[in-house]
Amino acid sequence: MSLVLVRPAREADAFAIADVHVRAWDESYRGIAPDHVFDVLNIERRLAQWTSLLDPAKQDAANSWPIIRVAERDGEIVGFVAARPATAEIMAPRAQVMTLYVLAEAQGQGLGRALLKSIARAVSERGLSGLALGVLPENHSAIGFYQRLGGTPIGTIIDPGPVWRSEETVFVWDDLSVLIGAN
Repeated sequence: MSLVLVRPAREADAFAIADVHVRAWDESYRGIAPDHVFDVLNIERRLAQWTSLLDPAKQDAANSWPIIRVAERDGEIVGFVAARPATAEIMAPRAQVMTLYVLAEAQGQGLGRALLKSIARAVSERGLSGLALGVLPENHSAIGFYQRLGGTPIGTIIDPGPVWRSEETVFVWDDLSVLIGAN
């Protein structure tokens, strides 16, 4: 039986998170996103992103944002989630899940649920009562996952992304106890 752990990300996790980000993004969006995006969103770019996000000197120390959690299976990071206060009007005043990825090989084992549960608890502890995220309408498995966890679609948003603009469906949880209590 595999040992699974969800924990706060550490500065030393930057490379592992970047690797999972690149691999899971490819698994999730190949055939949906334009091909050139996969060349640009490579390990070097993701490593720079996660090194910066996990740099304690760059985090909002007063509020501990962003919140970043990793899922480990047998000591290896196989998923992660990150959240911050929402910047898009449709998502406010909730926290926004910036990213949530679990490698295909680790899906179906409750890791995505555990990551969302962990982030919901952390968001609640920081005084926000809701959670929002955007998902591509073509990502049917993610949409089904969010619906099973009680997420409600409330509209769409244009995500400018780092290299590709996409329309996303916004899902929200206005009662975090739904996620925190999820089994």
